[in-house]
Amino acid sequence: MVITHPKEPTVTVDLQNKYDWVLQPVVGYPLVDRLVEVLEDKVVRPAEAKFNELLARRTNQLSRRERLEPLIRTALLSLALQRLNA
Repeated sequence: MVITHPKEPTVTVDLQNKYDWVLQPVVGYPLVDRLVEVLEDKVVRPAEAKFNELLARRTNQLSRRERLEPLIRTALLSLALQRLNA
């Protein structure tokens, strides 16, 4: 989050504590000209890095689910067959 006044909004701290995708730290800029100077390094690059981190995590979760689904399906089928034969 980019703010132009020195005091960090309380809601921002709450969001940072609740969601890991909220970038930290919140950086304040007294002048728009200063923000423009550091926008790439302080805002764009950290946002891109967080995006890539979240994308990798999501891909890993999907891969894990794809590996587990056949095992779970087989286990459930086996349990159903056991109950039918009991």
